[in-house]
Amino acid sequence: MRTLFICLIFLFACPFVGAQWVQTNGPLAGGSVSSMIIAGENILAGTNQNGVFISTDVGASWHQVNYNFAGLGPRQFIISGEYILVGTDAGIYRSADGGFTWAEANIGMPSYRSIGAMIVNGTNIIAGTAMGSYFVSTNNGESWLGVSLAQPAPAALAACNGDLFAGTFG
Repeated sequence: MRTLFICLIFLFACPFVGAQWVQTNGPLAGGSVSSMIIAGENILAGTNQNGVFISTDVGASWHQVNYNFAGLGPRQFIISGEYILVGTDAGIYRSADGGFTWAEANIGMPSYRSIGAMIVNGTNIIAGTAMGSYFVSTNNGESWLGVSLAQPAPAALAACNGDLFAGTFG
């Protein structure tokens, strides 16, 4: 009986119990969505075919960002300080205004820099490329320094207590 009572309290106290999914007018022209992030009041969605879209009204409407992200495959967004960064097939791009405008942020990276995964770890950003190279930025993506980790290309990165974990392809 005590277990049932605790379960009932949990069910009524949890605001997400019984929540429903509601389809929005997502980035219709964007194709499939490969990444998303909430930055302040904005929602950003990276699409495989047509780049980055932004919603300023909780997903009711979406607008394509005026940057040539088409075909760059925005894979992952992160927030570092006041910046939003997105890893793409052509490197990293950074926004200082909530995702409305973007600039390349690849100083210190090689010319082939398809980004597989990124993570913020304290004051550092760690990015791994599809070729298995890893880079660290200590200044919110302004510049990057290559690090030798001898790991395959990352599909995902995580950090805990100073340790870096990489989920890799193969």
